[in-house]
Amino acid sequence: MEYKLLALDLDGTLYTSDNRITKNTRKIIQEARKKGLLVTLATGRNYPSAKLVAKHLNLELPIITNDGAYIINHLDDKPLFEKRIENEIIIEIVEVLLQYNLNFMILHESSSFGNFNYLGWRMFLRFFNIHSFKTLLAEKSKYRRMSNDKIIQYIKNNKTKPFKIFVDGNHEQINEGRLELEEKFKDKIRITNSGYGMEILSLNISKASGLEILTSELGFDKKEVIAIGDSFNDLEMIDYVGLGIAMGNAPLEIQNKAKFVTKTNDDDGVAHAIDEFFLKIKA
Repeated sequence: MEYKLLALDLDGTLYTSDNRITKNTRKIIQEARKKGLLVTLATGRNYPSAKLVAKHLNLELPIITNDGAYIINHLDDKPLFEKRIENEIIIEIVEVLLQYNLNFMILHESSSFGNFNYLGWRMFLRFFNIHSFKTLLAEKSKYRRMSNDKIIQYIKNNKTKPFKIFVDGNHEQINEGRLELEEKFKDKIRITNSGYGMEILSLNISKASGLEILTSELGFDKKEVIAIGDSFNDLEMIDYVGLGIAMGNAPLEIQNKAKFVTKTNDDDGVAHAIDEFFLKIKA
């Protein structure tokens, strides 16, 4: 099979544990692009953050952000697809999250708000290098932190519907909150996990649905696509494409779904997979 498109997850996949994209990985990506492989991003991150990465890698295709809820051409900021959650549902979800004392961030295309502490130590320690610190600052500048009692009123006054809710907090409380949300909104939302926290999306939205839209736009068959990821929000994407690859640092459940398991994100796993399944074939 000749592969034409590569979709890359970011955190835990393209990025190392200390939030770098290695020189070798960048080099291999550019070599593959020169030999005809198209590259896009498929990430749970919001658009401003993903756009910085796309520019850093000089990518040209539309990118899949917010776990498939927002697909956009970052070169001219023109959306290809968007699927938002109704504000009435957002309010009900927030009320459940507050009952479990969970921290959350509600994401729009270029801004976000919530009670999440963006510059807390857990978040800060993820950003060790200049590129990632710039990403953190770019995201932080678009984020508005509020007290719990003001959030619901803000949603009521804000006519723009969001794409996603990111939830952080105690694992036991997250699991309890998830069970209640899945029971209450089972025909309205999809809940997944990025490895960093719980993510709430519109029903049937995933990185796989995003790739289906993008491949249709490009005129490719899904069998011509490689996707690489490491977490539970990558499962559908890995299962959907012709060659689904799991990172060596991925949980076993993700690895078992994949057709191939590459090296870890700290051992240039993305570069190794590209070399194995594209560059050697093109040599």
